[in-house]
Amino acid sequence: MPTTAFFSLTQAAARWDCRAADIAGWAAAGKLQIMASFAPVACGGSILAGLLEVPMADIHGAFTRVAPGCGTVTVFRLRPPNASDWVHLPSSAGVPLHDEDLLITRAEAERFEEAHEIFERRPTVVVRNTKSDFDWDGATVWLVKRIHDHGVPGTKGSLADEMADWFSRRSPDGAAGVPDLRSIRLRIMPFWHALNIEAPHSESV
Repeated sequence: MPTTAFFSLTQAAARWDCRAADIAGWAAAGKLQIMASFAPVACGGSILAGLLEVPMADIHGAFTRVAPGCGTVTVFRLRPPNASDWVHLPSSAGVPLHDEDLLITRAEAERFEEAHEIFERRPTVVVRNTKSDFDWDGATVWLVKRIHDHGVPGTKGSLADEMADWFSRRSPDGAAGVPDLRSIRLRIMPFWHALNIEAPHSESV
């Protein structure tokens, strides 16, 4: 099964252990791209539709006033993928958005994580127990077989998500049987660095 294609701001905030307002601030500063999916919108002689970038600098203030998200706001400009200029909508054609409409693509989330070393920089407290709550030995066997059979995905984040899926499939307790993403990333990191992975070898998952 493919991994999740998009994260809401709520999901990204949980993933990065921060507030939605923090993410809105980073996006407003140009460090992160936030998208939303739109029905066709008339703009002059053209039609905008589909996944479009949202101008977070325009609505950032709403996140600082209302917790945990912005509620509903109206945007008056949008930017198509790979375009350099914003498309301004007529003042009567502003598009209302709820904070849960705002999305971060997986590729953008992983780019942001890699660029800012989100997982690597967090301090880790090592607790030595005689028994682990998770099957790390089995996960290591899965990891070696996955790399042997399919090569590696393009980022550590994708590999971590696949390992989380492996734990989930084997757990009778659902999400309770899945380690947190930071722990998974820390387990994967020695393999990643030992293999000196800089680019994907192959991708079949």
